[in-house]
Amino acid sequence: MSSLTSQHLAEKERASFFSILTSGSAVGTLFTGTFGSYLLDYYGWPTVFYVIGMSVKYVEIQDY
Repeated sequence: MSSLTSQHLAEKERASFFSILTSGSAVGTLFTGTFGSYLLDYYGWPTVFYVIGMSVKYVEIQDY
C-alpha cells in the first residue's frame, strides 16, 4: 500500500497521509478497548460483539 500511495500522492501530502493512516489504527484500538470495556461491565460480552461488529459494518457500508 505504501508504494501505491507514494506513486499517486504529491510529495508534500505523503507525510500527513501516512501519519493519519497509521494513527487511525491506534485511535481505533484505544476507542474499541475503552468502549468495549464499558459495554462489557454494564451489558455483558455479547453486546460488545454486536455493537462493535455493527459499527464496523456501518463504516464498511458508508465506504462502499
